[in-house]
Amino acid sequence: VMCTTNPTVCSRKLMDEIVQHTYAIHDHCLPRSGAYHEIFLMHGDEMAEKTQILGSTPLEEEPVYGMTYLPRKYKIAVAIPPCNDVDVFAHCCGFIAIIKDNKLLGFNVTVGGGLGFTHNNQKTHPRLADVIGFCEPKDAKYIGEAVMAVSRDFGDRTNRKHARVKYTVEDYGAQFYREEVEKVLGKKLEEARPYKFESRGDLYGWYQTEDNLWHCGCLVPIGRVKESCRIGLAKIAEELKGGGAFRMTCNQQVLIADIPEAKKAKVQALLNEYKIAHTPETTVSGMRRNMMACVALPTCPLAFAEAERYLPTLVGRLEVVLERCGLRQRDIVIRMTGCPNSCGRPSMAEIGFIGKAPGTYNMYLGGDFLGHRLNTLYAESVTEDQIIAQLTPLFARYSSEREKNEAFGDFVVRASIVKPMTHGRFWWTIPEV
Repeated sequence: VMCTTNPTVCSRKLMDEIVQHTYAIHDHCLPRSGAYHEIFLMHGDEMAEKTQILGSTPLEEEPVYGMTYLPRKYKIAVAIPPCNDVDVFAHCCGFIAIIKDNKLLGFNVTVGGGLGFTHNNQKTHPRLADVIGFCEPKDAKYIGEAVMAVSRDFGDRTNRKHARVKYTVEDYGAQFYREEVEKVLGKKLEEARPYKFESRGDLYGWYQTEDNLWHCGCLVPIGRVKESCRIGLAKIAEELKGGGAFRMTCNQQVLIADIPEAKKAKVQALLNEYKIAHTPETTVSGMRRNMMACVALPTCPLAFAEAERYLPTLVGRLEVVLERCGLRQRDIVIRMTGCPNSCGRPSMAEIGFIGKAPGTYNMYLGGDFLGHRLNTLYAESVTEDQIIAQLTPLFARYSSEREKNEAFGDFVVRASIVKPMTHGRFWWTIPEV
């Protein structure tokens, strides 16, 4: 379960309230069974709590999952407009906070998101979630359970590749899913309330909130804390002992939060000393601030190609082109994964890469900057030099032909470079341009 980390989207009181609802959703949907302990925890107090004297686990009633676990993972995200840093439409179940006059009215509920697919298997595809209604804050955790229960009862358990919540929504329809959720919940959902997303990235640099505490967003390339960055963050943690916090963002960055005014200068000195990127100059470019990749090789056995270790190198070459085009500080979302399981959410990027073989990727263009639209296949099985060659003229056109405040993903659609991906079910139909 993920929640927006941006501290400027609402008051501190509201943020704490929404985070508490996020924890409540998480805790309520946890399995009650001791199966995990039986398999993985063989020593210690936790194991002792779950076993009898002779070592056998007592028969337990699992109130949500039933006699068997769900066949696939169940992901939940809580977004606080105007920030969609959690990519709420990428998840099985989502909650969009609806705030009016500094009061949390409730949440719009989304169901059916998920980005993984399998190469050459056209029965699999990414899908963005549908908004099915609105719920009161106190009902959020029960909605999380109800969405899970409907998938449990109607989802496909015969084929693991077709077992995610998104395929249940795709097969039965969002309206059917809403009606079944209402049956489990025992009450009707209200109609969805208006909302607007204005950003999807993270904060960088210093921001002060109304409680007079400071927050500093830092760039940790691809989320890998190492070398001087690791030492510097450890020093900052020591400095903030007894106060302050670290929040991992949904875009693989770090937010140093709740810094008292008295310690701001010391934290700044440590950021400078250990060269932890947090300013427009040190974060280098808009593309680098918006890059994301899965871990891929050598850690993940599913990867066909590099991602985490390679994307910064590719972005470095693209930054040379962006500089020539006057686009260095322009925010462009670029993401890469080593396989189509899509852990780096490439299908929602303005420029997305999905590995096919070592050094070879499918390139997708035209995702929405705010996360409302999937991207479209632009080129298959391209190498680094081919990527540079194909993106260079597109950046030049974007520099000279874009409209005011037009994002790169919207430009390539408007300029008919790719057709918009209107729904995930059309993923395998390459639209003619």
